[in-house]
Amino acid sequence: MASIRKLLPRFSLRTLVIFLLLVTAGVGLWWHWEAWHLVHRLRGHKARVFRIRFSADGGEVVSFDEDGEMRRWNTESGRPVGAPHTVTLRYSGILSPDGSLKLEWDDSVVGPTPVRIRDVGSGNLVRTLKEDHIMHACFSPDGKRVAVGSADGCVRVWNVATGRCVLALEDVGDYVESVSFSSDGSRLAATDNDGDWRIWDAASGDLLCTLPSGVWSGFGIDSISFSPDHRHAVLLGFGDGFGILRRRRPEWWWGVFWLREFWLTAAFAAIFVWSVVRDRRALARTG
Repeated sequence: MASIRKLLPRFSLRTLVIFLLLVTAGVGLWWHWEAWHLVHRLRGHKARVFRIRFSADGGEVVSFDEDGEMRRWNTESGRPVGAPHTVTLRYSGILSPDGSLKLEWDDSVVGPTPVRIRDVGSGNLVRTLKEDHIMHACFSPDGKRVAVGSADGCVRVWNVATGRCVLALEDVGDYVESVSFSSDGSRLAATDNDGDWRIWDAASGDLLCTLPSGVWSGFGIDSISFSPDHRHAVLLGFGDGFGILRRRRPEWWWGVFWLREFWLTAAFAAIFVWSVVRDRRALARTG
């Protein structure tokens, strides 16, 4: 035991405590490097909210419930904008951003189900994508890709022009509940059956962020929508409410200097080095 003690550096209790604080701050910095935090949890609809979208400038969120009530919310403050009113919604398939193409599939079929891409103007079939039991699908902002979430727990990205699968993301829960591209097409998000959600790089497939639904204090996640500037996201929950999140990761590496977790980690690191130096000097004096 004595020999082991000689091999270990002799640190004071002060240094050990500072080291633990440094590790805690470092974990916090890593967690917030590609993370989002919930800034508003909004309720007010009497019926279940099933559709949400951002305004063109991202300053407002528009929500629709199953009774046809539409409400507008300020993205920054989370406060209602104007009075709610009733609208008539028409269901047609999922349209491409320019409205020229439409995605169609039969979600009542259990097993392999094709996704049909149809020309809206002529009604002609443009492409057929072979998929498993489909849960949700969407176009990329440029309309050149289609992301499909399936009951096999996989998200696949297809090239519309060639009909080839260009990206396959596996093990996304037991099944995929929803898929969504960011407004610039660089990110792809998906939620699973447990309400957990993930964000990948839409080109490389690298996983950038994984957040369990428990992070939002039991807020069940049904789908995700991104604001045009990609600074905010809306989580649609299972019920009459939804949440607005704000992205905390900087776009560029030097943006880390804007994170308070960085400065907290740097401060503890400096104090830790100072404490170690003092311990070594004290050890040298005592021999």
